[in-house]
Amino acid sequence: MNNTIALIVTAIIISGAVAFTVLKPTQTAPLITQEPENPVVIREDGTQQITINVKSGYHPRSVTAKADIPTEVTFVTSNNFDCSNDILIPALQTRTQLEPTGTKTVALGTQEAGRVISGGCSMNMYNFNITFE
Repeated sequence: MNNTIALIVTAIIISGAVAFTVLKPTQTAPLITQEPENPVVIREDGTQQITINVKSGYHPRSVTAKADIPTEVTFVTSNNFDCSNDILIPALQTRTQLEPTGTKTVALGTQEAGRVISGGCSMNMYNFNITFE
């Protein structure tokens, strides 16, 4: 009887180890807690592109952009499941829901020098500012 129980327990452990090895994910999303290398880029078409990484907050939290240029901000997420996926930008009266992994671009229009566009999560835990000069 004890041999049978030991054999069953051993079979379960071996089956679990094999299943864990065979069924583990082969690809994981990159962790993006750092700031993008160049958060502000002027594209060939003259549009200003700002990139903000979203993972337990916004990275970078503060960006300086050029005024009087059509501007877009792209939010990049990777396995993010917190409130920072729900973005509010009160000055533009916009609310944007991000997917846990992906990108979403929001047009900010052309802003004048001195304007600060602030945004944040729906729980007001995380925020970001874009200052136009």
